[in-house]
Amino acid sequence: MSAPSKSEAWPLCEQKRDLILWGRRLVRTLEAIRVAPARVEESLDLLQRGGQAWTEAERAKIADLNWRIVAEK
Repeated sequence: MSAPSKSEAWPLCEQKRDLILWGRRLVRTLEAIRVAPARVEESLDLLQRGGQAWTEAERAKIADLNWRIVAEK
């Protein structure tokens, strides 16, 4: 038997979003002193937008990150 989990995963997604925001601040600092190329922040921006879309889908019950799998003999 396989079914969606009853616990919601969007709080975990929001924690990851906050972590990416801190990473972006660090990358911007590295870009300002010309240590990191500009494409690194673009990649983080895409990652953050994808994470935000997933969080919104999770809240709207369109997608589910958690699954509960039960095997019985």
